[in-house]
Amino acid sequence: MDLDRDLNPQQREAVFYEGGPLLVLAGAGSGKTRVLTYRIARLVGRTGLAPYRILAITFTNKAADEMRGRIRQLVGEASREMWTGTFHSVCARLLRQHGDLVGIDRSFVIYDETDQLRLVKNCIRNLGLSDSRVRPAAVLALIDRAKNQGLEPPAGVLMPTGSRREEIEAVLRAYRDSLRQAGALDFGDLILFAHRLLREHPAVLARLRDRFRAILVDEYQDTNRAQHLFLKTLVPEGGDLCVVGDDDQSIYRWRGAEVENLLHFEKDFPGARILVLEQNYRSTANILRAAESVARGNPERHPKVLWTGNDAGEKVTYLEAGTPDDEARAVAREIRSLVPARGFSFRDVAVLFRTNAQSRAFEESFLLFQIPYALVGTTRFYERTEIKDLTAYLRFLYNPKDSVSLQRILNRPARGIGKTTEEALVRLAAERGVSLWEGMGQAVTEPGLVSAAAARRIREVVDTLVALRERAAAAPSLVKLLEDVLDRSGYSSFLESLPDKERRVENVEELLRTASAFEETQGSTSLSETLGAFLEKVALVSEADQYSGKANAVTLMTLHCAKGLEFEIVFLVGMEDGLLPHQRSSLDAAGLAEERRLCYVGMTRARRKLYLTRARVRTRYGERQEAVPSPFLLDIPAELLEAEQEQIETWPAPEPRRTRRQPAATAAQSGVHLDFSESQIDLPALPGVPAAGRRQTYRVGDRIEHEDLGRGIVRKVEGSGEKEKITVQFEHGGIRKLMARISPIRKIEK
Repeated sequence: MDLDRDLNPQQREAVFYEGGPLLVLAGAGSGKTRVLTYRIARLVGRTGLAPYRILAITFTNKAADEMRGRIRQLVGEASREMWTGTFHSVCARLLRQHGDLVGIDRSFVIYDETDQLRLVKNCIRNLGLSDSRVRPAAVLALIDRAKNQGLEPPAGVLMPTGSRREEIEAVLRAYRDSLRQAGALDFGDLILFAHRLLREHPAVLARLRDRFRAILVDEYQDTNRAQHLFLKTLVPEGGDLCVVGDDDQSIYRWRGAEVENLLHFEKDFPGARILVLEQNYRSTANILRAAESVARGNPERHPKVLWTGNDAGEKVTYLEAGTPDDEARAVAREIRSLVPARGFSFRDVAVLFRTNAQSRAFEESFLLFQIPYALVGTTRFYERTEIKDLTAYLRFLYNPKDSVSLQRILNRPARGIGKTTEEALVRLAAERGVSLWEGMGQAVTEPGLVSAAAARRIREVVDTLVALRERAAAAPSLVKLLEDVLDRSGYSSFLESLPDKERRVENVEELLRTASAFEETQGSTSLSETLGAFLEKVALVSEADQYSGKANAVTLMTLHCAKGLEFEIVFLVGMEDGLLPHQRSSLDAAGLAEERRLCYVGMTRARRKLYLTRARVRTRYGERQEAVPSPFLLDIPAELLEAEQEQIETWPAPEPRRTRRQPAATAAQSGVHLDFSESQIDLPALPGVPAAGRRQTYRVGDRIEHEDLGRGIVRKVEGSGEKEKITVQFEHGGIRKLMARISPIRKIEK
């Protein structure tokens, strides 16, 4: 490690700073990972701090693994003593050690969203309520929102008024009690109870503060309030805390992330120093200037001006197609012109989109053009049915109180236990305040609880699971335990009977390989400890962890999945108002600001070439509608853009459209179809509304405000003049059709 050679002056200052809390504002591609790893190496190599006294927190398992690898290269095998992981894995580790102090069984299992949903549905049924009246997904959203704030529901939950309030509160309490009964935690609980542990047990907090003399956190802009409070409690005043982040890349508000944690860092950690990394090592100058022009549209951000020593590079290419299928074919043709003719490989290319639904057209076009591709962010490996079934068996063997896992495997493979019997067992367990496993034992030993036929089938399941638990106690390895499950449960024979058995068997074989590789990393730990660690790893895998980049294939992924990655060539597709910015997020200032940041993230994934594409017509609500260009396109100076003329010449010229302002140059000068304008139509004045205020017409994408219904966005326009009708999607009032001339509405600025 040569600090003079390997680091620029700003990076060097961040690596050597010793004055207490430090915020490193790291612009895209500015080398933040190098700062974090070199700071750790400096702490170990120059100050002699033992690695076990360092805590490094990242936001994905993949990032944690990469950080461990880099640190090991710098400081050697001693780095294994460090605590490195995500917030959730670090908190899980704390609760494995001290969870009993806050009422948590140390052998807890972690419920993912699928498990949570099943548990909520059970609670609703057991309370005699209806799914249509108390919607499970809505209840989960309330739970998630409260726990992201560091509160245990029903505390902190915005309840509806009327009788539904009591019903929802009852479901929330039943969910909380059911988790405890099952010895389970959901993702929010990991942070919630770890923070409670620190608050309520000063001796534990003191030991952790004494141990962790240096704490480093990556991607701080993506922390939620609960994670922020956990960290604020853990770090003593003036402690060695270094957080790295970029407010321009905060894109997880919908998951509870609060960019304010980064923006107000100095208030929460008095005396904190802020350093800015502005040299970009990734992108060409033109790509960087274009992305920066989009980011500057957000008013509340730390000022920073990224620059690069790289060459100017090619201009950003703007592609405009007729339909989404045309757009996908144009992208496919462009990729075929780049690979291999210009020396690129398929793995150098990424197609990024705002919504998963957009992938369909690109998948079909890539098949047509014989372009290999890898779709990231679809059904995760550990969410595939057969994998979910087998991990449910493992979770039950690890923790028999895990009722959700047991409920899943009751009839997998089919054992004649139908939905009615299953619900009766779940209800019996709830009424008696016992686990489902205990309830099943009572059902087969106490006559009359279930029918004789049902009792016989339940007995068969109990006998099978008891045998598996005995095997688990004697199994020499995790792989052998999985093989026993496959054999003794009948699951292996069940797979062979399926029409798509080859694919499912391959998935199971991959699970066995994964388990074997994981076991090799665990050393001489007991099987119980290995199983617990493996199940924890499975539960905490995220979408971003799926990407490997090893295959020579074009990457297809959402913008959210792309964060932290980089590619030689990026196609940012669907640059339309309603897609980017997305219609659900663009109706309030905070949502629109995050959509702008999402666009910036997508643009800065590109190293050498960036394409921005859109369709001119898209089907929405079952109707073909004119697509309005994304307002973010207008923030990019026209001199940085070039059109792909050979593609655009075959498409009809765009009809005039209205935008907030004109780009820096005309379309004729730049060759880019961004110059949209229209004449206004006089409308008769309404009582109390100035005539000047009514001299307007409406276009798809316009934002309006209704006196009674609030704010909304125009989705369809029919007729003109006095007969003009508009279909508006309101933030809280659903979709309404209005007569534009007589409705109490006004346009609002985008």
